[in-house]
Amino acid sequence: KKTLLIGLLLGGFFGVAFIFVRSWLQKGVKDAAELESRLGLTVLATIPESRQQQRLLRDVAAGDGRLLALHHEQDLAIEGVRSLRTALHFSSLDRQNNCTVLTGPSPSIGKTFLSVNLAALLATNGQRVLVIDADMRRGHMHDYFDGQREGGLSEVIADNLPWQQVVRSTAVSGLDFMSTGVLPPNPSELLLHKRFSQLLQEVAAAYDHVLIDTPPVIAVTDAVIVGRQCGVTLLVARYGTSLLAELDISKRRLEQAGVQIGGVVLNRVERRGGYRYHYDYYRAPG
Repeated sequence: KKTLLIGLLLGGFFGVAFIFVRSWLQKGVKDAAELESRLGLTVLATIPESRQQQRLLRDVAAGDGRLLALHHEQDLAIEGVRSLRTALHFSSLDRQNNCTVLTGPSPSIGKTFLSVNLAALLATNGQRVLVIDADMRRGHMHDYFDGQREGGLSEVIADNLPWQQVVRSTAVSGLDFMSTGVLPPNPSELLLHKRFSQLLQEVAAAYDHVLIDTPPVIAVTDAVIVGRQCGVTLLVARYGTSLLAELDISKRRLEQAGVQIGGVVLNRVERRGGYRYHYDYYRAPG
């Protein structure tokens, strides 16, 4: 009985210890400086978590334009997106075109949130902006505009529809968006089609900025296919969730394919300590 009891105690102790050690080793990134030193990429912006955006998406009465930048322009998250807009402005000199891809290592990191709100802020400067949902696997950009999925990117490529027929205007002046269209069984093959390359060339000439939301890098090849044809790709990491190993794999896959990575965006940062202090200090004079 004593041996059995000692065995149970030791087994429980080592089991708990293993869980804690694994959790410590696999903790998500929380430090922008660590991201830069480990990946060798610049962190362009840190975007705080926004509860207001989640409320907007759940609000049935919100109607057209469930964008945080439209309804809560002073939200901390929007201040972070403004910083990203500024960083993109100064890093857009040596680009092959005006198309920007947003991707990341895994789902649920906030790529679509960044895409639509960055597009809205760019449009407020009097520029023509198109945001495309190229995640033809589980994209949901149409929810931000209270629109429908059907009639979008997949129809332009598969059915040879003119892109002008599927582009939709939004509540933000100068901002248009293109949904995924009907989700196809072969998204990667569609993106490899010459009609997709032709689409990018035409919309790049018609708009000042084109932002493209793509699926995660590690899961599928879609982001690599799109990134090769665009001026710059932004790697999005979620605070406390994305692992450095995942981000490193994503970076290497993109670079091996010749994709130009413009930097990293640390998204959904929890409002603690420095961020709250900075915000209070910034707002105090007003």
